[in-house]
Amino acid sequence: MYMGNGADWQHQAGYTVTTTPTLHSAVSFSGGQTVGGQWNADPVYGHVAFVEAIHSDGSVLISQSGTGFSTVYTFQVLTKAQASQLHYVIGK
Repeated sequence: MYMGNGADWQHQAGYTVTTTPTLHSAVSFSGGQTVGGQWNADPVYGHVAFVEAIHSDGSVLISQSGTGFSTVYTFQVLTKAQASQLHYVIGK
């Protein structure tokens, strides 16, 4: 199934979407939205990442790859405050 660009994932019919960080969910970043305060998602296409872990302090470890990254996955920690601004797409 084609989910569209990263920004589109949070709008796909039939998927549960929440603003509560959820382990092993996809994180959908809207166009231009900050990614952990380190860079911004593409203004048109957005970005998508994967929740690897949720720490006891509420911070979230994500993995990501794609345009602008090397050919390997990168990891990034989002603070609890940063993570609360995002949309988490729960798989079926």
